[in-house]
Amino acid sequence: MGVVHVAGLGPGAIASIPHGTVEMMDKGRPLYLRTERHPSVDYLRQKRLAYVSLDRFYEKAESFSSLYSQIANFLAEEANRLGEVVYLLPGHPGVAERSVQLLKALSAEGIVDVRMGTGQSFIDALLSSIDVDPVEGLLWLDAATLQINALQPRVHTVIMQLYNQDVASQVKVLLAEVYGDEWPVTVVCAAGIPGEESVRTIPLFELDRGVPIDHLTTLYVPPLNGTGLYGEWSELVDLVATLRSPNGCPWDKEQTRASLRSYPVEEAYEVLHAIAKGDVDELVEELGDLLLQVLLHSQIGCDKGEFQIRDVIRTLSAKLIRHF
Repeated sequence: MGVVHVAGLGPGAIASIPHGTVEMMDKGRPLYLRTERHPSVDYLRQKRLAYVSLDRFYEKAESFSSLYSQIANFLAEEANRLGEVVYLLPGHPGVAERSVQLLKALSAEGIVDVRMGTGQSFIDALLSSIDVDPVEGLLWLDAATLQINALQPRVHTVIMQLYNQDVASQVKVLLAEVYGDEWPVTVVCAAGIPGEESVRTIPLFELDRGVPIDHLTTLYVPPLNGTGLYGEWSELVDLVATLRSPNGCPWDKEQTRASLRSYPVEEAYEVLHAIAKGDVDELVEELGDLLLQVLLHSQIGCDKGEFQIRDVIRTLSAKLIRHF
């Protein structure tokens, strides 16, 4: 069985290439680069080290998923043909590297032996650039697979692999649904590379309008605050809990299941009335009033130590799946 040695070239500066990676490159094994489009590759050129670039797969692949699958399969074939190969990637081989995960899957199937080497991710350099302490809460997301439900606007968010303007435009549209067009975001290019790094804060709507975007671009989105969080489920749940707390709203904290018994029916009728009128704005408001009854009863259950809103959601999800 052939061996694929996997190693990272660091965030970009030649000085940041790990010593372990340098040693691996100097052992005379065939070198394969996921991409030549990375500043650290200058080290290989300076050392006159021969390598094979896999950029050609990018030109032929129909999607990123097929691209990384093709690269992993190709490397496995080369390793089995040659005995040992070295696979070099930007940054750290264990961070945002789908091709490595696919290689590990091939290893688990006994197709090829994969041995992980060293690397240095761009993460440290990026955190220094945006001056964020991850202990405050930090979410890392991939621009290529970004989904709106993955966003958690209460915490710092970093969106990696913002390859080009098309991807930036798609990310902008998704983020605007949660953060709004004017929310300030920070575009970081070439983090940690002396003389090349740039950090620029702009309103979200400008993300795909003339801002330099390339394969070394990362987006930082600061947490929402104040009224910006009004659309978040967790904020609503916390608000109802606050209203029911000892220092909360006098009316809310005195309610019981018995005192609230008639409200769900009344609010349901208000929803039906809004539907009959065809008034969308009124329907939105009345659905909110009906939802409040669900939250109040759930908070009462939580106060009594009986159940929480998560149990209500979990039970509903299980029911929906059973009847799907």
